[in-house]
Amino acid sequence: MKINPTTLSLESKITEFDIWVTPSIVEIKSTRKFREEMKKVISALEIVSMKSLAPSNNVAEAVTFRMFECFDELASLGDEEKIIDLQKLQNAVAEVFYACASLVFLVTGKSDNNHKCQLPIYLRNKLNWQTIPKAKLLRGGAPSIGNEKIPRILDSKNIAGRVSNLYSLSYSARFVSIDVADSLRKSAISLTHSFINSLLNDEESASQLKEFIRYFLQCRSEGRDPSSILVPLALFQVRGSVSASGGHEPEEILREKMSEWGLRPRIDFNTTDVIVDDKLRVLPAAALESGHADSVESAGPNGETLRAKTRAYDFVIPFRNSCWHPRIFIQSQFYAGDSGSVSHKNVDQTSATRRSTSNFFENWQGAPTPLFVEYLDGAGYCASLNGDLKKLLSLNDTHDFFQIRSAAIRLRRVIQGIGFLTPLEVCHAIIQTDGGYAGLGELLRADGYRDKEICRGIEHAIEVGAVEARNENLGIASTFFAIAAKYYLLDQIAKKGKAFESASKCTGSILIPGFGPYFGVDIGEFLQELPQISDGPTTVETAVLVSDLAKSGEVMIR
Repeated sequence: MKINPTTLSLESKITEFDIWVTPSIVEIKSTRKFREEMKKVISALEIVSMKSLAPSNNVAEAVTFRMFECFDELASLGDEEKIIDLQKLQNAVAEVFYACASLVFLVTGKSDNNHKCQLPIYLRNKLNWQTIPKAKLLRGGAPSIGNEKIPRILDSKNIAGRVSNLYSLSYSARFVSIDVADSLRKSAISLTHSFINSLLNDEESASQLKEFIRYFLQCRSEGRDPSSILVPLALFQVRGSVSASGGHEPEEILREKMSEWGLRPRIDFNTTDVIVDDKLRVLPAAALESGHADSVESAGPNGETLRAKTRAYDFVIPFRNSCWHPRIFIQSQFYAGDSGSVSHKNVDQTSATRRSTSNFFENWQGAPTPLFVEYLDGAGYCASLNGDLKKLLSLNDTHDFFQIRSAAIRLRRVIQGIGFLTPLEVCHAIIQTDGGYAGLGELLRADGYRDKEICRGIEHAIEVGAVEARNENLGIASTFFAIAAKYYLLDQIAKKGKAFESASKCTGSILIPGFGPYFGVDIGEFLQELPQISDGPTTVETAVLVSDLAKSGEVMIR
C-alpha cells in the first residue's frame, strides 16, 4: 500500500528522531566477543598457573615455558593417535598463544592496537633484531627456517601465526633433521619470549600478572569463581571491538527487515559495503575490516589537486537487479555514545562521497538521479552528536533518513517512491482486491507502478514464495501472511492517521514514525474500524498485530 509522502521541518525531524531513537543495541556482557574473551583469559590462567611464578623468576620466561609445555602436550596427543595433523596442531598452538596474549593484555591494561606498532621498535632497538624468523617449506616439502625484514606492524595475530607455524614444522622436522627441528623450536621460543617480555618488561606489569595468578589459584583452592575480578577488565578490553561490531548490528537488522519485505540479498540489496565505479564494486573483507575510505580528486582554486576522503555505501537499492539501475544509496551510522572525531569525519566524507557518486551517474547513459538516504540511530545523536545529525539531515542532497524503528515506514516509502514493486506491496494489493490480475493491475497502477514493473513485481513475489496461484487469482502464501498482515496494519495507520499537537494530546493512541513527532490513530476507533485482516481463509486479529508491533518497537501505544 502506498505510504503518503510528507514534508517536515528540520525541527520536526529532530524531534521525531529523539522519540523513536534506539539508544543502544547490545550490552557488552551479552556479546559473543565478551564471552570469548573471558574464556580465553580463564584458559590462559589455567595454563600459566600450572607452575608457580616465584618472585625471583623472570615472569616472561616462566610464561613462555608454560606455553611451550602446553604446546608439547597438544603435540603429544597426535603422537598417541599415531597421526600428526600439522594444520590441526598449528591451529591449536595459535589458540593457546591468543589466549595467553589476551591474558597479558588484560592484566597490564595494554592493547594490541598500540602494541602492534611498538613491538617492531622493541625488536629493533632493544633486542637489536634486524630480521624476524619465519618457517618455510623447501622444494619437496622439507621444513626449514628463514628470516625476513621486520614489518612496521606486528600484531598478536601475526606473531601467533609465526609461532604456531614454526612450532608445528619443528614437530614434523624431527623426522627429517633434528638440527632443523631444534632450530625451528628455538626460534619459536625466542619469538614468543620476546613478545611476552615486551609486554612485561616493567616490574609493575610483571607483578600484576603474578598477582592475578595468585588470586586465581586462591579462588580455585577455596572453591570460588575467579572470573568475577576479571569481568570489568574484560569489559574494558573488548569495548572498542564490540562498539565497532555494534556499528554493523543495525545493518544486519535492516537486512533482516528487507528480506522480510521480500527483497533478495545480492540482487535487490547488497550484503557487503559498496563503492561506486563502473561495476558497483564490492569491497574485499580486508578493506572493510580496516574501515575503508576511498578518495576523490578535484581542482583547487589555484589549479592544485585537492583530495577528499569518501566512504563506501552500506546499502544500494536495487543492487544488481537486471531490470533496474541502482537508485537508493544508504550510509549507516549508529552511535550509542560520543564517537569524538569519527562522526565529524564521516559528515565530511558523506559530502565528498555524494559528489563523486553524482558525477559518476551524470556520465552513466540512461541512469536516473541517485537518491541519498541516511540510516542513523543511537543515543549519541540525541546528545553530543546532535549537531552532526542536523548537518546530515540539512544537506541539500539528503533525500530522507530513517532509524531502526522507522525503516518499515520511511525506507519503504523511499522504495515505493522510485516505483520499485516489492513482494510485500503485491501482498497488500491482494488483501485489498480479490487477487485477480485485473484488479491487482488497476490498484498498482493507481499507486504509480508501471505495467512492466507490475509484471516483474508479481513474478518476483511468486519466485520468493510470498504469493501463490489460486485458480485464476493470486493469494498470499500461508508462510508469508503474518508478515504481510503486520505491515498492512502499519500502512493503514499511516493512511488513516493524523498529527497530534503534543504528547499530552495523544493518550489512547497508536503512534507510528515517519510523519513527525506525534502521528497516529485513536486505538479504540481503529480497532473497531479494522477488527481483522483477511486473505481468503486466513485471518488475523488486528489487536494481536498491534501488540506484536508494539513489542518490536515499530509502533507506540499511549
